[in-house]
Amino acid sequence: MDCPAIINQSLQGHPLIQHLSDFKFKIKMSSTTEENSVIIPTSAVAFLILSVGDVIRDDVICPDDVNDWLDKTMISKITKFSSGHRNAYVILFSRHLSENEVKVHQCLQQRFLDDRVSILVALGAKNCCDVICSVSRQFNRKFANDAGRQLREATSQRGINFEQSCRALSQSGLNEENCKDLIAHYGSLSEVILKYNS
Repeated sequence: MDCPAIINQSLQGHPLIQHLSDFKFKIKMSSTTEENSVIIPTSAVAFLILSVGDVIRDDVICPDDVNDWLDKTMISKITKFSSGHRNAYVILFSRHLSENEVKVHQCLQQRFLDDRVSILVALGAKNCCDVICSVSRQFNRKFANDAGRQLREATSQRGINFEQSCRALSQSGLNEENCKDLIAHYGSLSEVILKYNS
């Protein structure tokens, strides 16, 4: 990715750091960011890395309602994290997902459905790094511009015409008339995509 990753010192020694380094992130450790957080400033995205066990109360003995399993302190921490970041993600870290861990994940997703935070799952440090990379690329303008440039080159080499571009764009749910107007205005399907990503 060749961009900085600001990692809270609480994750010092976590295997995730080595995987992020392998993906060419420039690691910067910080004591001032939220505990267990990874921030990718060039993508304006933040991740809260939590073990599934962190969000389950210590005294739970398997009550019927999964909501009763959730640690209220962790719920508050997630709420605070999501309010402090425009693009906030919680990654639940687990070696394998048991049936109860899947229930906890689903419960958290439901709980934060209306908030500005997405709850994701990662099975191991490598998978956690893959999730961070995938999400960061979506918000990274340089990556979007490179993808747009590659798309422009590919469409010009293949000679994709106006009608083919309209059909491709209509797959997004726009009506045919709007597709034609957009492509006529911007000149090509790749330019429409670039404008959308900028």
